[in-house]
Amino acid sequence: MKKIIILLIFLMFFLNHLDIQASTAKKIDLKTKENEINIIFLKLENSISVIIDELDQSKLFFFKYDNDKGLKKALNIFDIKPKFFDIANSEGYIDNVYIEKGKYTMIKVQDYNLCIVSSKVETKDCDFIYLLSLDDIFMVNKNTTAVFYDENIKDEYLAEINESWIESHIVSLDSFTILKLNKEEYSIFVVPLANK
Repeated sequence: MKKIIILLIFLMFFLNHLDIQASTAKKIDLKTKENEINIIFLKLENSISVIIDELDQSKLFFFKYDNDKGLKKALNIFDIKPKFFDIANSEGYIDNVYIEKGKYTMIKVQDYNLCIVSSKVETKDCDFIYLLSLDDIFMVNKNTTAVFYDENIKDEYLAEINESWIESHIVSLDSFTILKLNKEEYSIFVVPLANK
């Protein structure tokens, strides 16, 4: 009898846990307020992109795209319909977002700079950094607030970031990483994907 009760309790716990996991990222309400911006780091099976979501508009900037069917599903989870831009062909002002290219791509929104980096370079004036790839140890700048990095970057290249006080977050296929900004503060949320 005890075994049956224990088995039932275990089964109820397991089924309840599955339900919670499945509901983890079915719909995400960003609750964007005026003067607030959400930056969503979106890594999918065949695409890598950043979504800049504001109260009345959204823009999706592709770094890599190869007919990713998961993109439509991801956009439905956030309930947004962004304008699409290929970052390779984007520069200057796009609505109220400024894109500047050089050794890395800088996306300027409000009073913040998000730098997209694909190699070891000195990053000046970057509040936030997104490391797409690296082939050497990345040296952090003391002015950087947080670093986001691709799950495929080797740990040895992240040594200085891990030894610093700078906040760091992985961008992976298993979750959505969201940076919420306003003029006074920032918040970072990592939401696991459902059914993974």
